[in-house]
Amino acid sequence: MMAEKKTGLGGAPLQRREPKARKSASLVSAVRTQDESSVLYLALSEIADNPENPEARVQDVAELADSMREVGQLQPGLVVDAGEFVAEYPQHAEAVAGRAWVLLAGHRRRAAAQAAGLDTFQALRRGVARLDETVLHENVHRKALTAIEEAQAFGRVMERRGLSQRDMARHAGVSQSHVAKRLKLLKLPESLQQAVSEDVLAPAKAVKLMTDESEETLAEIGAQWADVEARPGWAHSPADIVHDARQTVARARRVEAARAKADAEGVEFLEDPPATFGQFKVYDHRLLTKKDVEAARERGDLVYAPSTSWGENVEPLAYRRSVPTSPNTPSSDGQAEQRERVKADKAATKARRAFLAETVKRKPTTAEVTRLLTMTALAGESMMSHVTGLARQLAQGAGIGPAQEIDWDWRGALADVEKASTREHLAWIITLAIWEDRIKNSHSLYLSTEDIAYLEHLTERGYVLSDFEQEKVNDARARLQEDAAEDQDSEGEQA
Repeated sequence: MMAEKKTGLGGAPLQRREPKARKSASLVSAVRTQDESSVLYLALSEIADNPENPEARVQDVAELADSMREVGQLQPGLVVDAGEFVAEYPQHAEAVAGRAWVLLAGHRRRAAAQAAGLDTFQALRRGVARLDETVLHENVHRKALTAIEEAQAFGRVMERRGLSQRDMARHAGVSQSHVAKRLKLLKLPESLQQAVSEDVLAPAKAVKLMTDESEETLAEIGAQWADVEARPGWAHSPADIVHDARQTVARARRVEAARAKADAEGVEFLEDPPATFGQFKVYDHRLLTKKDVEAARERGDLVYAPSTSWGENVEPLAYRRSVPTSPNTPSSDGQAEQRERVKADKAATKARRAFLAETVKRKPTTAEVTRLLTMTALAGESMMSHVTGLARQLAQGAGIGPAQEIDWDWRGALADVEKASTREHLAWIITLAIWEDRIKNSHSLYLSTEDIAYLEHLTERGYVLSDFEQEKVNDARARLQEDAAEDQDSEGEQA
């Protein structure tokens, strides 16, 4: 049995594109057939717009109208018989009712003819079987469509004709990659599609958002973009909106993690501790040790709240509902110990910073850079403003990279560093700053696997953990082992 031949938009067999078209061939001559070569002279009132085509862009036709007054219409448009059109597309019967023809190409010419006071419009007749092909060639190659309208046109034709992206690209005269990227735009939230249509957001950047961001983040970007559009006085760049959306989604995930932990342990969930305890009293309620957490659980006033650290995969924070007693009384419930831990934490931070200032002077190996960059990327960490300041101080203290004294100027100058080894050194310093900031600002009860890996990286270069840091590392490793054991037990039960 012979294989079935694929057909094009008009039902004709798909053919290889000619290597090179003659430069003198116009768009009209390229798409018309031999029996459609006679020019028709039609009354302007008899011609309806094609409902399949977006509203034509005919804002400025004064110059073309002046030309038509002088020499008449030099190039015909393209039309299809209205009856044939309705037979093929009955859903548009009302839109073209009362007209004899439907215009496929030449909207600016018709608008100019009307402005010039002409009675007739010259056009070539096309068959309805090639309508989709005609409209696509006319609009895509003459840039008559926005990127979103082009995507919608591709989508309509592909669905109606059952075409693949490859076939669609072939008949539109564009690359398959172009078709794929345009179709991706249709998955954007409505407000972002509008931004692309209005040239506020470049199509390439919109496609990158689709590639880089989760569905949740895209939806949040769309919501925030719509909010900006509704409040024009609120000056926010696209980059600001994307950053805020990422943080909003990360915050929502931290809230969900804390709520789930509270539900699993049968304790209360508290979304906003500062609002409950007071901005300056909230830290008195924080529980930093496992001993304090268990004591609060026994009293019945243990609560979990979302972490305040950047990122998503961070442990919820533990608090006590009850008001702590005076630290001078015997029944302080570990408050004195808590203050000692805070003091030890500050001392450890100071020691690490001093070590970092010296160790960054020594060039890292490629393996060290790759290890830390990989860990940073997979954890979804990034260089925020406060991290930029720390990275700049470390780099300049070691005499590495740009000399700008303002953090954002320094950050912008990083792209101009040309020497590969210096760029690699700076990338390593920046990742150190990211993890150092995370360690310093993490008020989680336990260190994460990545936090431990960062401290191990420092010890491999000669840093000595303080007793406080070693205790936290040991506690974290013990917890990870417990979690792994629980997971194995759970898998065994399911098996």
